[in-house]
Amino acid sequence: MVADSFYGSTGAVKRANETYYAAGAASDELLTVTNGDVANQTRYEYDGLGRTTAEIFTIAGYEQWRNTTSYDGNMTHSDPPPGGVATTTVTDAEGKVKELWHYKGHTPVPTGPGSERTVTKYTHTAAGELATVTDSKGNTWRHDYDQRGRLVRKVDPDAGETILNYDESDRLTSTKDAQQRILSTEYDSLGRPKSTWEGAVNEGTKLTETRYDRSGSLGYSHASYRYLPNGEAYSTVVATFDTFYRPLTTNYTVPASEGKLAGTYPFTTAYNRDGTVASTGVPAAGGLPTESLKYTYDELQRPLTMASATSTYVTGTVWSNTSQLLQLSLSTGGPRTEKNFYYEKGTDRLTRATVKVGSTATVAKDQHYSYDQAGNVLSITDTAAPSSSSTLDVQCFAYDGQARLVDAWTPSATATTAEGEGTIGGTADYAGKKPTACDAAPGTNPLGGPSPYWTSWSVDDIGNRTQEIRHDPSLNAAKNTTRTFTYQDGDQDGTPGETGDGGPHQVTKVAETTPTGDRQQTYQYDVSGNTHKRTIDGDTQSLDWDATGKLTKATEADGTETSFLYDAGGARIKRTTADATTLYLPGMELELKKGSTAVTATRHYSYAGQTIAIRTSDNKVSFLASDHHGTGDLAVDAVSGAVTQRRTDPYGAARGKLSPETGTWPGEKGFVGGTIDASTGLVHIGAREYDPDLGKFISPDPIIDFTRPQQMNGYAYASNTPVTLSDPTGLYDCNNGVALNCDKKGNQQVNPCPSLVVPACNGGAVEKASNEVAAAEGQQARAQQRFKSAGKQLVKIVMDILGISAALDCFSSGDLAACGETMLTIAGSFAGGIAGKLLAKYGMPWNMHKGIQLAKQVTGLLKDLFGGLKAMSKASERLNKARANLAKAREKALFAVDTIKSAVGRGKPKCHSFLPDTEVLLADGKRKKIKDIRPGDKVTVTDPKTGHTVVREVSGTIVTEDDKHFVDLTINSKSLTATTTHPFWVVSENRWLQAGELTPGMTLRTASGTTATVEDVRYFGRRQRTHDLTITEIHTYYVLAGATPVLAHNCSTNLFSAEDQLNGFISKVEGADGYHDVWIHGSPDGVAPSFNAAEGGSTLMNHRVLAGLIKSDSNYTGGPIRLCSCQTGASRGTFAQDLANKLGVEVLAPNGYLYVRPNGRMSIGREGAALGRSHFGGEWVSFLPGGGR
Repeated sequence: MVADSFYGSTGAVKRANETYYAAGAASDELLTVTNGDVANQTRYEYDGLGRTTAEIFTIAGYEQWRNTTSYDGNMTHSDPPPGGVATTTVTDAEGKVKELWHYKGHTPVPTGPGSERTVTKYTHTAAGELATVTDSKGNTWRHDYDQRGRLVRKVDPDAGETILNYDESDRLTSTKDAQQRILSTEYDSLGRPKSTWEGAVNEGTKLTETRYDRSGSLGYSHASYRYLPNGEAYSTVVATFDTFYRPLTTNYTVPASEGKLAGTYPFTTAYNRDGTVASTGVPAAGGLPTESLKYTYDELQRPLTMASATSTYVTGTVWSNTSQLLQLSLSTGGPRTEKNFYYEKGTDRLTRATVKVGSTATVAKDQHYSYDQAGNVLSITDTAAPSSSSTLDVQCFAYDGQARLVDAWTPSATATTAEGEGTIGGTADYAGKKPTACDAAPGTNPLGGPSPYWTSWSVDDIGNRTQEIRHDPSLNAAKNTTRTFTYQDGDQDGTPGETGDGGPHQVTKVAETTPTGDRQQTYQYDVSGNTHKRTIDGDTQSLDWDATGKLTKATEADGTETSFLYDAGGARIKRTTADATTLYLPGMELELKKGSTAVTATRHYSYAGQTIAIRTSDNKVSFLASDHHGTGDLAVDAVSGAVTQRRTDPYGAARGKLSPETGTWPGEKGFVGGTIDASTGLVHIGAREYDPDLGKFISPDPIIDFTRPQQMNGYAYASNTPVTLSDPTGLYDCNNGVALNCDKKGNQQVNPCPSLVVPACNGGAVEKASNEVAAAEGQQARAQQRFKSAGKQLVKIVMDILGISAALDCFSSGDLAACGETMLTIAGSFAGGIAGKLLAKYGMPWNMHKGIQLAKQVTGLLKDLFGGLKAMSKASERLNKARANLAKAREKALFAVDTIKSAVGRGKPKCHSFLPDTEVLLADGKRKKIKDIRPGDKVTVTDPKTGHTVVREVSGTIVTEDDKHFVDLTINSKSLTATTTHPFWVVSENRWLQAGELTPGMTLRTASGTTATVEDVRYFGRRQRTHDLTITEIHTYYVLAGATPVLAHNCSTNLFSAEDQLNGFISKVEGADGYHDVWIHGSPDGVAPSFNAAEGGSTLMNHRVLAGLIKSDSNYTGGPIRLCSCQTGASRGTFAQDLANKLGVEVLAPNGYLYVRPNGRMSIGREGAALGRSHFGGEWVSFLPGGGR
């Protein structure tokens, strides 16, 4: 993977290539690519002062859109691409933001027509800390600091006042909320949180405890406890760590007072030598047996399969070259469920998701997504018909100037008008299309689809929904339902401990006008901003909250109660209703119904960032598919293949009935994976409770981003943009343009929008984690450069001009941490004393101008210094998070490899090979080291599909100098080492598997036709020379583990005629990592074994014949193909694309003549050039199944 940044003469970045795939191993040769070589590039333009004026997003070198920035004194105007929010930032004399304008139109117009806007105002303390934030309606957030710069008081217009206290080490020791409830934290001698209390430490009620430093795990926490009022505790204890301090067994203990649910539940984890998880174990409970889920991986540590001893779940996984999930194959032995994902080139946005079921691959779901250039979802179309309804489900979405959803509707559509996906408004070959059914304004044409609806929303300047119209599906306005929302006008000012009078974002009444009559709902809040009472249809529900802001009890009008308990980390652990008690364990729920002694269980199976299956207490398994936000919308019975579908509106309310209506939905997971609490009418989403009828959370968000005025509304779900953004953590919304899920433990994570494997959550074009690492590294480098540049100049002023001779060598030593400390000291000295020295030195009239100029220079440098330091901190945090996500092998990736230029392949790809001293079985039964094998030597070969064993000649040998990923196999107590990707014939699986996929217990074929068992597998990495062979006709041979010959095969499919001189050349060609080479002469219209036939065109094979030959070759084990065949990738033909469609794999083909030299070096002639006219300028072009380069 490669990412590039290119700098101009001023040191500013002129263009940046996002991470792209380059074939081969890393080398010390500079890789140069042109603008069109990469899918995603951002170009930057600057004015004469070095300020950014344009950020231009390009795909394959073609501009798609730009964000322009203009400057007017202390105003900075940002004009985004269509769909974005136009802004103006106003700064004070010190460069601090004092106003942020968000325009209601789509361009920044400070005055005159089109200047309507919302204004957020900021003030700062003398020390530069944020003091107040005031929204466009005058609501104010206040922050007070002590002399040490610590936040000691904050006032939220909804949540009221919070007081914060610290110890001498600046550790937060207690908080007091608006209800005067105190939460205290106790620390151990090393400053680690030890316990939390409601009230004072050792005086109030102990809530949680964390324990550290058990023998064998010094420095690590090993246990956490959540205490009950009776002194009992729920505990999570790591019983065993491995030598790397990773938990092996974690026990979740439920106290005896819980009766049949009480006990200890052990969960286990085992690791491979490379750090990947080998297996996870879940305990027997609720009628479900103990289960150990085992995982296999490819050489890039990407998961491939998941299975237990009793059942398979994931039988196959397909990743792109850049580690983006393309396909999941799910089966427990019955019908196969296949999930496929398609992404847009450059933006990486999800454009299509399909689910196919059964041997006939019935399409149960075929969703297509279209976007505006800012990333807002414009349509979601499902063209599949898994149930009784065969009508197309086309959902269209419209937004206001602040990107808030204002209309969602389902127009009647045909197959033609429903067609569309990708980002609209692009250029060249990269423009997407919105369904034409969505072109007309809602209500213009009839509604349609299996669950037709049209809902309109009005939202005020501060993000409060003021009106909702649920239009009649027949478009009879007299049958509409109109809901009007009322809010308290002013800050929360209730008496502590009493019910508050409502903050500015707290809805107090919803008046509903319907065709059958009018009704209203009312809401009351406590002074901390939590909903205290809800009166719906005349029935009042009371809600109780604890000091941590968690809902603990809901009491209905008839006195029925539902209570909740949370663990030490704040995650829900128990729910008790009038009918049952539910215990929540990792990936598992146990339920004990009232009056019963039988515990039932539900088990959830997660893989690659998604919940892929659920097993209920009757041992029934259902495979699950979700929308782009992780809301389950399809369940497939793993035995029968029966499909159940459910639909929701943008805010998660049910849309129509289940399909089929007789179906049942497994489990109780709902909107964005939250838990549906039927007894309360709420959905538990991450850290908070959500009301799908209101489309709001019922308590304030503890995390506020004051740079996003719409997010400052702590109750609004996903900034009122629920189709584009999601908030599965209950803490912070994020964009799931690609992500299928987000971490549900919102109350436990540092970054509320982590990058996940299939997804991640971020804004606009969703980046995979490795891309984020590259971007973060670039951000860090730029911040460091800014800091160092300002620091060096300040050092020069301090040392040379002011005569201070302190040794300031941190910049040359590279220790930026020390630099930061040193420069802060200098900055502080400047404010406190060096300024006086400046006046003294330049205070005379004839020097005054120079002194003033120097003061201005220092002021600017200090601004850059602090700005760089702040940016470094942010970049470091971003980089650490990105690297953590990457380490988990859950990065997202660019799907479209598209045009892989010959320059991109300038690395050193390697063939899959053996160590030099590995012995090969010769035809006469003797052995010979593979390094000593020569062309013409005869070896024993077997076609494993027919069992036919014969003698064949070695046609070539291959030597690779830089293989580095190896697996050591133990077979009959002897060792055999191979690269992880070298295939072996596995008799027990009846197929070829790569060495890295072998596991103990698998059996390999021997030369006598018997089997040898793989006893152990060990992975390691080091660079060393390896060897492989090219065999004529049957491309296999036997290598020996001690005295045991096992069947392996060589690299390529050679379809040249026997007399072709290239047979002597291709054995020296270096393979392309991840691709199987197919050698045959070609043209844009077909291929042939001989050059003359290919050029003459009279006896060309079509793509179907070639596909059959490739499939019948025992050397081919599946996967992407590099078609080494002249002009088969030329734009004037479709051969390579047709082959990709036929085989269902990526095909890499040259667009010009392919030249192979005697030393094995290849080059490609320019497309359209005559034979021999140009040996360079051509390229490898990637063709993907289903069309698209």
